[in-house]
Amino acid sequence: MNDTTFCTDALAELFYKNILETEDFSSFSQHCRVVGLILVRAAMIRSMERFDDMLMYEVPASWTLLDRRMRTVITMLGEIKYKRRSYKDEYGNTHYLLDEVLGIAPYQRFDKYAFMWVVRTASNIPYEKTARAFTDVTGCTITRQSVMRCVHKAGELLAQGAAGGAEALCIEYDGFWVNLQSERKSPPRPRRTYKEQFRKKSMEFRVWVAYCGKDKKKANKRIEPFHWASDVAPSKFSPSA
Repeated sequence: MNDTTFCTDALAELFYKNILETEDFSSFSQHCRVVGLILVRAAMIRSMERFDDMLMYEVPASWTLLDRRMRTVITMLGEIKYKRRSYKDEYGNTHYLLDEVLGIAPYQRFDKYAFMWVVRTASNIPYEKTARAFTDVTGCTITRQSVMRCVHKAGELLAQGAAGGAEALCIEYDGFWVNLQSERKSPPRPRRTYKEQFRKKSMEFRVWVAYCGKDKKKANKRIEPFHWASDVAPSKFSPSA
């Protein structure tokens, strides 16, 4: 029996208990997804920390072991929280060898696949909806501010790539709700129907702004901005429309 067969049999035995209890495909599939993500994350963390144990024997003799510190990286599988060793070299510089070998940059919060998912999704729907969609897919809770920082970081990377004399066009997307006022005042509604009333009397606008860059001498004011707003469906909204 190979490793794949062994793991499949173990998972099948684990999931079989749930299908006996629920006898419902939707509940069963959701249970498998949630449990599967938990198991994969746990396996990733064990593998990374085991790899860090191995790297300890490859550290230069001039380095000094400091301690083990926790690190969190957001992935499409959710939050990966792991411990890794920190070292100090002969020049006083601190190294996290596991992060350096795996290509995890200092202060990096999202891995590249989660980062690109957030940026691409945020180009079509508002930041708040992007954050909720990411939570639905990965089980990891992020905020609209986190989405905004990812979009801004992507813009910085594009600007760096365009450096060298070529001008770059910067575009930012977002969405906002407008509360519509009626001519006649309706009677007060119970609190429980407030959300329904809000939906009926409001509408969402998509908005984007294109500009040539930011003037650092004027508090990062956008240079030659062009704004556009519309209430069309997100799939029909684009700067080229």
